[in-house]
Amino acid sequence: MLNILLTIFARKGSPRSFVCRLKHLRATIVASLFLLLLFSSSGAQSSYQIEYTVPQKVVIGETTQENGESKIMIASNAPFFITMKGVAGEVCVRIALNGTMQGKKFGTNAQLPGHERTCSVLKGTHEQVIYTADRRTALLPGSPLSQSIVAHIRYTHDVTPVFGISTPNERMQSTG
Repeated sequence: MLNILLTIFARKGSPRSFVCRLKHLRATIVASLFLLLLFSSSGAQSSYQIEYTVPQKVVIGETTQENGESKIMIASNAPFFITMKGVAGEVCVRIALNGTMQGKKFGTNAQLPGHERTCSVLKGTHEQVIYTADRRTALLPGSPLSQSIVAHIRYTHDVTPVFGISTPNERMQSTG
């Protein structure tokens, strides 16, 4: 812009040519400002903010139930709760981070989702939370089996409990 002004004032000529050059300068400035506004507003309109969220999932794999003990294989990409109903009394949960269950190796890409061991006394047979995982089981990318842990749940003999697994947002699956 400064070069244009210097060029206009450095030229010699009639006053009429000077006025024409000023009008040309004014038109150039107005056109430049218009283009600047046009491109800056279209740039703002073409930028989009995309929010990508992965649905929270808890997958229950193998389950076994013996007299007074159940084993549940769990893979999750979110925190979760294990609930239990149909049992009153002491309940203990121990998390196995890796190993084999029914001949299948699990947990090579898993992490401990909460405490390794918890025990509680259930007062009644209504549904109650027996384990809280404050993070997902998946530590590294891999198959759900490689991201799985196994919850060993011990309880009173001679009962058939019903377990529920849910994320903080919604109930996902239930076994019985």
